[in-house]
Amino acid sequence: MNLPDENPDIVKNEVGVVHDNSQKIMIFRDCENVTIKANCAAWLTGCNNVILNPRSMIYQLRDCKNVAANCCWIEIVENSHCELYRQAIIREASQSTIHLYDDSIVQRVKSCCTIHAHDKSIIMRGPDNNNSITLYDHAICRECQKPEFDTEWKGVEISPFIIAKRDYLVYKKLAQNKLATLKLCKGVRYHAGNRKCRAEKLIVVKIINERNNHCRVGYSLQDHTHVYRLRHEIKAPLDESMTECASGIHFFFSKKDAEDYQ
Repeated sequence: MNLPDENPDIVKNEVGVVHDNSQKIMIFRDCENVTIKANCAAWLTGCNNVILNPRSMIYQLRDCKNVAANCCWIEIVENSHCELYRQAIIREASQSTIHLYDDSIVQRVKSCCTIHAHDKSIIMRGPDNNNSITLYDHAICRECQKPEFDTEWKGVEISPFIIAKRDYLVYKKLAQNKLATLKLCKGVRYHAGNRKCRAEKLIVVKIINERNNHCRVGYSLQDHTHVYRLRHEIKAPLDESMTECASGIHFFFSKKDAEDYQ
């Protein structure tokens, strides 16, 4: 969006707020403590301490600091520091530091971004170059595997793995219809697929058979030489590919998914 200096529909007041009457867009330049209300559209440049309320529409966020976005749409983010909550969406980001929480989304990461994705947030595409992305909890970065012979990925720092932010109880079906409850510990790397996940190490908390009796030992469905012993740690090499069935200790976050697995 271009804002010509002589446009009669654009009026600037003493606090640096510009209102474009022709398009009903609020334009903020070099402002402090800005709040964009629900169902409002805005363009922000050089602002600090910004709150974006649900259903607001931001055409561009440039050179802004301390931005909190809640369930809103941001078209472009450049050279800004922001936090996203509750399904807030950024279409395209570059040269920014972004923290994603809840189920917020960045649709495309361009260059020079630092992103920390928490909870069930999603990075849909990217990065292109010179980015650092860290995934926690159940956050996902799609289309992020480095393609072979693709030079535009030079300098990208990204892992297909998620780092567990806290301890989780997870589940795995074993041979003879036994079900293992396992502990995924804080700090352990794991890969999250559609439902089935895999980790580099887990601790066996409980094993029960189909009669709901407790057992001390169980065996893998795929490899009977792989033994699960009560209160023992299990380890396996974690393949860096994005393939769901690659190496690692496979498990489910849902008990029902584990029970239904064939």
